[in-house]
Amino acid sequence: MSNNITKFVHPIRFFKTHSQKNNNNNRSNNNLIKVIIISFVIGLIGGIFGQITMNYLSKKNLLSIIEQSKIEQPKQNFLEKQIIVEKKDEIIINQDEKIQQLIPELMPTIVNIYKKKENQTVKNFLDQIYSFNDLVGNGFIITNDGWIISNDQVIEDSIEKYTIVTNDGKFQEIENLIKDPLTGIVFLKIKSSNNLTAVKFIDWDEVKTGQSVVILNKINALENQFILSNITNLSFKNITQSKELFSSSEKIDDYILIQDKIEFNYNGSPLFNFKGEVVGILTREPQNANSFSNKAFLQTAIGINFFKNIINKTLSINQINRPYFGARYLNLNNVLIKGFNHNGALILAIEKNSPIFNKLKEGDIVVKVENEEIKEKKSLTSLINEYQPNQNIKLTIIRDKKETEVKIKLK
Repeated sequence: MSNNITKFVHPIRFFKTHSQKNNNNNRSNNNLIKVIIISFVIGLIGGIFGQITMNYLSKKNLLSIIEQSKIEQPKQNFLEKQIIVEKKDEIIINQDEKIQQLIPELMPTIVNIYKKKENQTVKNFLDQIYSFNDLVGNGFIITNDGWIISNDQVIEDSIEKYTIVTNDGKFQEIENLIKDPLTGIVFLKIKSSNNLTAVKFIDWDEVKTGQSVVILNKINALENQFILSNITNLSFKNITQSKELFSSSEKIDDYILIQDKIEFNYNGSPLFNFKGEVVGILTREPQNANSFSNKAFLQTAIGINFFKNIINKTLSINQINRPYFGARYLNLNNVLIKGFNHNGALILAIEKNSPIFNKLKEGDIVVKVENEEIKEKKSLTSLINEYQPNQNIKLTIIRDKKETEVKIKLK
């Protein structure tokens, strides 16, 4: 008998056992496949979602950057510049429109002044035609009953030798003249009893350097002319020699300086602001032979601060009464002195028997008249002439480096 023993396995049991193993393996495989499929699906969905999210965020960030770039780009400045340019254009247009509105309003206040032509006969009819070239200057109406202001550069001779033409083309005779020795301003009275149009005056405190001014003239019966300029200096003093630095309390020597040179036949014309108010009267600065304004052109004007306040009194008493102060001085606002920074008027000479004799000393610096400071557009001369003769005023001065007050009575 053989020693080899073969273990018998029942075929059915084997089959069942083998099937169970296969089934277990299949189940494991199926589960693995499911896990793989689920992982793939989840990964796919996650990838798609992530891509969408990234796209959205990227787009959002990109838009944000673009918006920020728009703010930071000079395009905004360019638009602002465009707006500014448009505003400048608009200002220029409005300026032109305003001037065109002012011309018909203001021309009735302007008069032309001519030298009379002789030999007024029919035979010499052509010689009686007055043209723009015959114009010696202008003036402006200050009262409805015919008082006019011009200057003594226009009216250089007796009034009988001049004729005045109003805006309506009518020739008027001059019946009275009053001259101001301080400024050279002349007050003229014409015989017309018509209801004339008078000018308005600005408050001098409102006048500023850089302001625009309009100067008007009449070329002929149908055509008006205007010049637009700017104020460049409110206390201009033409100095060619050191001695011309000194000023007198009894004589004007500071003027308004305008930007443009004006033809001489505009002499006596008012300077209007854009409100139609008079700022000053055009004149040649007569300080010396080398005057800044020569015989051919004008570039200076007398500010209304030198004559506005005397109009009513002058017309009521038919003469000009200016106060007497009696000083020669240096306007410290017009000069630079190393180590010296005071504003005011440095007194250089005092006239005997003047109101300030034995009251002020040479070397005193007058810094205020009453409560008004001496500064660019308010010189000692202009401030003194705001008061009347025999009026008491207070001066604030610096003497020996100390500020003190002195009371005087003007003559």
